[in-house]
Amino acid sequence: MPSASRNPEPIAQILSKNDYTKQSIVKLSSSSVDLEAPLPPSAVRVKTTLIALTANNLGYAALGTQLHWWDAFPVPSSASPPFNDSAVYGIVPAWGYATVLENHWLETSDHRKSLMPLYQRYVLAHGPPSPLTEPSSAVLEKLAKTALLKPLWEAAYLLNRFVFIPPGPSNQLPIHPFGSGTWTPQDSDLSSAIVIIIAAASKTATAFASELSSKRAPDTGPLAIMRVASTMPDPAIPQNNQPRRSPVALRNATYGSMTTRPALDWLSSFPTASDVKIVDFGGRDAAAERLAGTMRGHPALAAKRVTIIGVGGVHGPDAPAQWKEGRVASNASTARDAAVERVGANVYWRMLEEAFEEMMESGGLGLEVRVGSGMRGEEGVEGGWEMLCEGTVGGRTGLAFWV
Repeated sequence: MPSASRNPEPIAQILSKNDYTKQSIVKLSSSSVDLEAPLPPSAVRVKTTLIALTANNLGYAALGTQLHWWDAFPVPSSASPPFNDSAVYGIVPAWGYATVLENHWLETSDHRKSLMPLYQRYVLAHGPPSPLTEPSSAVLEKLAKTALLKPLWEAAYLLNRFVFIPPGPSNQLPIHPFGSGTWTPQDSDLSSAIVIIIAAASKTATAFASELSSKRAPDTGPLAIMRVASTMPDPAIPQNNQPRRSPVALRNATYGSMTTRPALDWLSSFPTASDVKIVDFGGRDAAAERLAGTMRGHPALAAKRVTIIGVGGVHGPDAPAQWKEGRVASNASTARDAAVERVGANVYWRMLEEAFEEMMESGGLGLEVRVGSGMRGEEGVEGGWEMLCEGTVGGRTGLAFWV
């Protein structure tokens, strides 16, 4: 467990907007950060306590301008030059916990009005007295797992429980992956479908595979799941409690082996499968399109209806991959809005919390949490960001920092 000592000075991680691998840990001027000054209207004073970092944070930086994530926490004017230049430098948002020190708050900030609703909701953390002051190892691990998994897992939850649902009454029509648009019962039905998960090692993809394999009613599909990643994914999919009663066939593949004859023969071995859903969580080199093209040229697969759903983008020049032409784009924020409208806010949040707690009690997707301390150095946020940029953090490992 990291030391409970905290940064005594205002400090921030500041990134180059043009190259988010270039970071600086910058001390802010104490004279311009007056913790005793009265708060203006629509303001909140918080003390960050726990920060979770995943590859998603790289995505926030890569798409910071397009999706306004640089606007969430503008570079403070108290940062030393040149880091106070918000045209060149930015602060990437992260999920985590903070202690509210003082607030006069209703969120009306101009700089945050373009953020998606998913990133505008703050959750009161209930727990034992002062749970963030001197946490035990068990409390700290649960806080870290929650910060790491909950936002990513919710995207998988929405896909499984609102997007890919079996045909039903008109009040149970499926929700489009983007929250609005044409998404028919045939689009959403997995009972005669093979699901191929691209970038299967990511945490969101792991959560989606777990949802598909253990949280569906009998005979609602899918018939089979193929997981594709840079290296062969773990043989087993983490299971939630009360696993599904209908078996699902499973195959793991790499980007190199997914279009080989053994993989294509396996995909061809389900004669009742009429649909193939390729759900791309950020595969590189247009992996989903390459696989779809190969299938269209295969005599036993050419007649199948292939749909590519883009959930996540790769990091770097191809970051907006989920919006490529010919794909169905997915957005957890707008899909959540549609789900809340469909079932009502109280019902949605209750269902979500119950499902999340069940997943956590079932092992939290087998996630191994590494908790560091502070902002600077190899054991702090600085070192964790370097590891993410270098691609050395595995899909089953989560980084969190007690700051």
